[in-house]
Amino acid sequence: MRDLHELQSEPCRTVCAAPLENNMLCWHGNLRPLSGPYAGAVLHIIMEFAEDYPASPPQVKLCQTIPHPNVFGDYICLDMLKSYTVSQRYAGWSSAYSVQSILLQLQGFLFAENIPQEHGGPIKAYSGDKVVSVARAWLDSFACAACGHTSAQPQPPLPEVDAFYCLLERRQSVICFHSKRTHEEDVLGVGISLEHFPGQARIKAINTSLDVLSLRAFTQDRVRLSVWKEPFRLFLPLVIGPDHFGRAREHILDTLSRIENEGGGFTGRLPQWTRDPIDQARMLLAVLPKLMNSFVVSLMNNNSNCSTARGFGPRTNNSQVLSERALEGYCSFHHMLLTFARENPEVERMANEAVDKFLASPAFRSKAHTPDLGEWLVNLTLSTAGWEGVAEQFLGELFVRNVRWILQDAPHLAHIHTGRGGGQSALMIDDSFTCTLVSRRLVMFQVYFLKNIGRPNNQSWRDSLTTYHRTMGRPTHSMKAHLHAASKAIMAVASWDEYFDRIWMPRMSGPQLTARLGSAIAESAARNYHRTPRSFGVPSALRTSSSTDTPRFLHQQAASDVSPGSSSTASSSSSPAGDRPLLAHRPGRRARDERDDDRHRPAKRHRRSDSRDRSRSRSRGRDRYHRDHRQGRHDPSYGLDRELGSRRRDDRSRERRRHH
Repeated sequence: MRDLHELQSEPCRTVCAAPLENNMLCWHGNLRPLSGPYAGAVLHIIMEFAEDYPASPPQVKLCQTIPHPNVFGDYICLDMLKSYTVSQRYAGWSSAYSVQSILLQLQGFLFAENIPQEHGGPIKAYSGDKVVSVARAWLDSFACAACGHTSAQPQPPLPEVDAFYCLLERRQSVICFHSKRTHEEDVLGVGISLEHFPGQARIKAINTSLDVLSLRAFTQDRVRLSVWKEPFRLFLPLVIGPDHFGRAREHILDTLSRIENEGGGFTGRLPQWTRDPIDQARMLLAVLPKLMNSFVVSLMNNNSNCSTARGFGPRTNNSQVLSERALEGYCSFHHMLLTFARENPEVERMANEAVDKFLASPAFRSKAHTPDLGEWLVNLTLSTAGWEGVAEQFLGELFVRNVRWILQDAPHLAHIHTGRGGGQSALMIDDSFTCTLVSRRLVMFQVYFLKNIGRPNNQSWRDSLTTYHRTMGRPTHSMKAHLHAASKAIMAVASWDEYFDRIWMPRMSGPQLTARLGSAIAESAARNYHRTPRSFGVPSALRTSSSTDTPRFLHQQAASDVSPGSSSTASSSSSPAGDRPLLAHRPGRRARDERDDDRHRPAKRHRRSDSRDRSRSRSRGRDRYHRDHRQGRHDPSYGLDRELGSRRRDDRSRERRRHH
């Protein structure tokens, strides 16, 4: 009956449906396109629902056949009407569909000019004049004996409205996608899933699809899949409004405490410790900033790599819709944070304390005290300090933390002296920006959200809360439009100057930037944020002394790698290791590491598995051996032949121990 009420209260002049008087599970409906070759014609359909609807899709039959690549008699081959893909994400039927959404999807699918196919690529619909004229004549001549439908008097009648608009999408954003209950009838929230760091209990990210779900659907109907079958195991209510927050408050705190404790499942019982204002504030500032930052990260990732899903066209998986989705998530949980801050002053006090400590001492900017800079930025939405007051310290810490990723992709930058020549400075500037482009895009998004969403025009957080109450915690249309434009601009940034402009920082000259990068490398090493690369595998003896028995080719290779203009005939005495680090290759290192790993493996293993491991190791060793020969870097004193011989001896020793 909810679906029928939706059709009657929110009519669309292109679709309609109603159940038969003697059978509530059999509905007759009409589709009327407003444009195209079939404009004005009426297509009559029959929908038969199962007892477990909306868990399973209805059977849809066409009363008139139209030329269409996915129509076979009265059968429609459409992904959304299939129930066998229940375990596949973004495919098949979803309980979020209602009768009206089914009708709208069918109308767009049956009368589209290009028809998307599951195997990829669209197919053009039949559009010949003769074919269309025959099909229209068939549609106009049809009469239904069960409901009395004719083309002149459609049954059920199509509504006449002044403007073609439908509030379906807006209503579905504030009602449960499964039970269709509103926030006045039940507590509404979203499903939450936790992502942990590999092999750790620590939470890496908190994910949600933002599909609105009711508490009853989560607890009684045991719904654990989102609209497009993304699994979740926790339920976090939303604020929406003051009345709804009063009913949802206990459930919000219960779920947040379980997220912080990395637990799962809803109990309906609030842990006693969360009643303490200080503990409650600490929990809120530990979980909600992580949620808010996760939407910024997802926005950056989606703009980097947008894809389409299977089924009827793209599943709202384009940059604009995904940007709006991330914006809605950020605003929803920012609304929650500000609501709790108004009732608990400790939230604001602790946020200001975190910002003050960050500014006062470099020790509080380290990873030990501030693990995630993006999450820390959320404190600024409650703090009296704005972005301009922390930007310099934030940027300095960001430079230090990015060193690890710079040297991972460009290890040669660790051995470039910033005071030598403009060529090396330019190399450092260009390579460092390229290696950290993803990180810097993320920072640009985070700063944009802070200055335009979290603290627009540096207004107080209480003013932002008042705005959220008026919009039920949802972003305005202007916010969505500005974010979409900003996303395109951020993804197009390709230089340091553009980067500094986007984060509202003064530009740096080449020497200033080189000096900043050089000091960041030194500071990162002092904090043990990274390990200095071994200069492409140069042994420590070659980096600390100039032994006369060192093979000549190693010094030649090192000199050519560090300084392309140096002579290729330089000897070991003319290139002392103390002057600059030597860059060379050390063959056999991987094989030795594998041999050491084998010594720590359990002696008792399956014979076939042990043989397979030896085969892989020998194959890798041979590949390395031949590659070194081709590149002219192989040296007999460090050759893999010795390593392979040692491995064979170790293998024979293991075999003897196993037999004994």
